[in-house]
Amino acid sequence: MVLLTGNKPARQSLAARVQEKLANNPELGRVFGEGLDESFHYAFLTDPTLDQHADMRMKWHAFVDYYQESGITRHRLPTDIERGTELVTLGVVKEFVTFLAVGIQGTLTEVAARVSLLHAIATYFALWRRYANVPVPQEYRMQISAFINSLVMRFFAPLSRARRAKPVATAVDLVRIISATWNDKVIFRATRSKAQFILVNKICHHG
Repeated sequence: MVLLTGNKPARQSLAARVQEKLANNPELGRVFGEGLDESFHYAFLTDPTLDQHADMRMKWHAFVDYYQESGITRHRLPTDIERGTELVTLGVVKEFVTFLAVGIQGTLTEVAARVSLLHAIATYFALWRRYANVPVPQEYRMQISAFINSLVMRFFAPLSRARRAKPVATAVDLVRIISATWNDKVIFRATRSKAQFILVNKICHHG
């Protein structure tokens, strides 16, 4: 059905546009013909993020293996985190946090960094949301944050708060920045913007 409104060009109805798309893409018809009741979708993620997920899965597998080999029977831990898996208890998550805090080797010091542990747990919670379609309760997040910063954690697995030293710019670096800015014709096209950028860098360098 084509709608005509005054002198405006002809406009297709919603149903007509859908039929046109279906004619050009037969696979689209399967969405309506077969339905999506049994489908399960994953949001698109970049390869680096998926690599982090894979690394966290390996850490979880190592924890489950340790649990089983140690003869601990308090909980039956899922081997993998996938659709249909029930969320583990808060106590299990705390044990996993301790396992990571003790086992992860730091890059700046021998012990794991606090920020690295927080990032690892955030990735662990992301596994439950993405692969098991299970939301992680706010109570878990609050308690894990408190646990990582608790005296218990400091006693069993003290975490490093060391930060990587940031390089300090020298006068030679400043000269190179000024030269590159004046010669640039893509980002800094106007003389005023060049002067402002150079002034800010000189102020930052001299403090």
